[in-house]
Amino acid sequence: MPIETSLLEGQPVKIRWCPVCGASPFEPFLRGTVQRSKRGLFGFGKERDYCALICSECQAIAGYESPPEMTYPL
Repeated sequence: MPIETSLLEGQPVKIRWCPVCGASPFEPFLRGTVQRSKRGLFGFGKERDYCALICSECQAIAGYESPPEMTYPL
């Protein structure tokens, strides 16, 4: 299981309803598990959100998000 799954657990979801089926409130499915490249095709371009927000009702990708920045104790 990716580390993003535990980092996103308990975090607020940035969308309120599913743009595909209209389910409200939006409940994510497999949050942090399904990912795409952070930088686009072949690793070029600026960083983008990479964890898929999947609707629990219609199982369609409704958007993408990134986990909060990881901090390490000194």
